[in-house]
Amino acid sequence: MARTKGTSERPPLPEGDVANLLVTAAYRALVAGAEQWAAAKLTMPQLKVLLLLARSGSAPVSWLAARMSVSPPNITGILDRLEERGLVRRTNDPRDRRVVRIVLTDEGQQLLRELTTSGASQFQEVLATLPEETVQSLSTSLAALLEALEQSQQAAAQTEEPQRRRARS
Repeated sequence: MARTKGTSERPPLPEGDVANLLVTAAYRALVAGAEQWAAAKLTMPQLKVLLLLARSGSAPVSWLAARMSVSPPNITGILDRLEERGLVRRTNDPRDRRVVRIVLTDEGQQLLRELTTSGASQFQEVLATLPEETVQSLSTSLAALLEALEQSQQAAAQTEEPQRRRARS
């Protein structure tokens, strides 16, 4: 791809492909918040655990180890460090007291909220330059998308719960 003097090399926007446009926007927001992500001082395995817990609500240690493709002693070390920072908490499974479940603490949820919104100021600045009808259209469309994603995640969680129960066995 040819570069124009004074500009950074970027692929062209994938016009017409809504999913790719959303991924591109999310990527740019992620990159805009890179400083805050780096300051969080999380290892990649720790971040993966936090994101898995954010998606599932809580999970047995064995399920997390399987999802992360690590051994139980390895996941225990990751969880120990997250627990020391107050980001996760170990609890007993109400259906089977032998099973240890991991949940995000309020601090863990807050950290993920801060990280995921760290690039939002760039969006706010750009949205302020767009016509009101464009912003309203985006708002309506994104609200519908978020509702559909929520329903999809709830259905996936219901499908995954039996798998988590089997992982406890």
